[in-house]
Amino acid sequence: QGTRFQWLPDGCLKTVSAPLDAIKEDPRNGKKVWFNSIIAVYRGWRDSRNDPNKAITFGDGTPMPPEVMDGLDAILEDLAADVTWQSGDVYLVDNMQVLHARRPFTPPR
Repeated sequence: QGTRFQWLPDGCLKTVSAPLDAIKEDPRNGKKVWFNSIIAVYRGWRDSRNDPNKAITFGDGTPMPPEVMDGLDAILEDLAADVTWQSGDVYLVDNMQVLHARRPFTPPR
């Protein structure tokens, strides 16, 4: 699939995905769907190995402008629907139809 792997001096494994389409087609109904995790990468994967400002690029390697990422984040936040869990609940998510995420929390929840 074009993924590259690199062992870093500290023993961590760095993976770099090949360019992927942000929008896919659901083969069951032909519907175009947003199918990627760029917001998770941009907002959440910040550590000594990951710089979100370099992690998300266009296919030619040009970094995605922060204002584009902020706009995508705002759209996803606007479309979010929180689910209140109760003990014993089971939740099934069709990843071709909806994104899923987890809100930050302070234990216990």
